[in-house]
Amino acid sequence: VLVRGWVQSVRNHKDLYFVDLVDGTCFGRLQIVLDAQEHSIPPKYGSSIKVEGSVVKSLHKGQEVELHANSWKTYGECAEDYPFVYHQKFSQEFIRQYLHLRPKTRKFSSILRIRNNASIAVQNLFQKEVFCFIHTPIITQNDCEGAGEVFSIEVRDKDKLPKENSVEFKDQSNALNDNLKLDKSPPISSKINNEEEFFGSPTYLTVSGQLHLEAMVSALSRVYTFGPTFRAEGSQTRLHASEFQMIEAEIAFVETINDVLQVAEKCIKYVTESLLESCKDEIIFTSENNRDHQDYLNKIVSKNFVHLSYSEAVIILENNRKRLKVPIKYGDDIGTDHKQFLVKYCNNTPVFVSMFPSSIKPFYMKTDERNLAYCFDLFAPFGGEVCGGSLREDNYDLLKEKFSFEENPSLSWYLDLRKYGSVPHGGFGIGFDRYLQCVLGIPNIRDVIPFPRRKFDCKC
Repeated sequence: VLVRGWVQSVRNHKDLYFVDLVDGTCFGRLQIVLDAQEHSIPPKYGSSIKVEGSVVKSLHKGQEVELHANSWKTYGECAEDYPFVYHQKFSQEFIRQYLHLRPKTRKFSSILRIRNNASIAVQNLFQKEVFCFIHTPIITQNDCEGAGEVFSIEVRDKDKLPKENSVEFKDQSNALNDNLKLDKSPPISSKINNEEEFFGSPTYLTVSGQLHLEAMVSALSRVYTFGPTFRAEGSQTRLHASEFQMIEAEIAFVETINDVLQVAEKCIKYVTESLLESCKDEIIFTSENNRDHQDYLNKIVSKNFVHLSYSEAVIILENNRKRLKVPIKYGDDIGTDHKQFLVKYCNNTPVFVSMFPSSIKPFYMKTDERNLAYCFDLFAPFGGEVCGGSLREDNYDLLKEKFSFEENPSLSWYLDLRKYGSVPHGGFGIGFDRYLQCVLGIPNIRDVIPFPRRKFDCKC
């Protein structure tokens, strides 16, 4: 047989060389046995090689077969200044300095395969539940969360922009030009606010696909998206990144917050169970420093998550104020310290907290007569706030009272959705990277993202 891969280790015993080879497709390694008399110089650690030989049953523990080599060839040698020296352990801070080489480490290659399988499981679940996948836009005029933490989009050389919609498409083919005349139809926007802007008005990288999903759910009943979102946050904490992946879903004809909450919980349980089946070895390896982690994951899959109201959560926190770094009172948002405490208080089980005061939540959430928002957040070990969701305000007049659409005309279409067959609906968003932190027991979000971005840090 012929195999190809990268050399992970080289050992010499008597007249034999033992080479561990990986190709990245799975967690396992293939042991290559070389006769030292026939192959006087073994492959170098880190090099890429191809080997031809015979597969035989292995007499060594931990492997069923090995390859006895007849011949081998080096594709590319590994230079002497390779930063991950053989048989040495390195801190995550050191490894992060080499994002382009990090996939070569056994732990991070395991994490990448886990990401892959988790992504597939997400898609499988929503397809199984008859949700329609939507490609929501990355470029938008809207700040869904209203926090102002958006990245603005600008053309680098504005002098090259045409001042009006008057540039013909030019091509050497006259026949092609006949079919590609300028589209002189007016833009969807009622007017161009600023000709200096490429889109006629300020635009941003999306912070959430939620509002666009709400437009889709008004026709398709069950929709979801899974893609990148962006936050211009200055925070340098272990839980924050400027670019991350979000799983977002919207469901029509739901009338209670529990209807939405149950779908979010089902999603997390389904994906976790799938990973325990498809990536068991990788999960054990990446979480080896966490005691009882397998029991914790089994708890996620088999136990109901804890449910608390905001009021109940605040009472718990107030009764334990001496154990908190930051005090809390009713009406305050639940901070990172509070979230971590609640999870520990509930025996390291994921905790849903629902029905927050509407004053600390976005305008689009449906509220009751007590000014409580029909919403929830999910807190979990390692990942902090992993998920959030709510019922959306579907009443035209009530939504108009909550938000000044006159001052924010770019969102007039969102109000419009309540005029044409509006239905009760709700949805949620799961931070995919924080979810992986939770499942793998990894404290820092930058250690589960292939190329993490944050303020002052955009390597590769």
